[in-house]
Amino acid sequence: MYRYFIQPQLNQDTRSLIGYEMLIRKYEDDRWILPQHFATIPVAIQTRLLAQVAQQLASRLGQCRLI
Repeated sequence: MYRYFIQPQLNQDTRSLIGYEMLIRKYEDDRWILPQHFATIPVAIQTRLLAQVAQQLASRLGQCRLI
């Protein structure tokens, strides 16, 4: 099982939110780990996960400044 974790990016000087990064992890042996080879993650899974993350971030986009 794969999942994207969303991590906010903050401006260190102003402590303001400037964006988000997505960190993909694989659930293995009862914990989330970094996938060894990203190229082995099927495109269909990546697409589905990205759609889920996009829904989660939709409500937060107003808080981000686009660079």
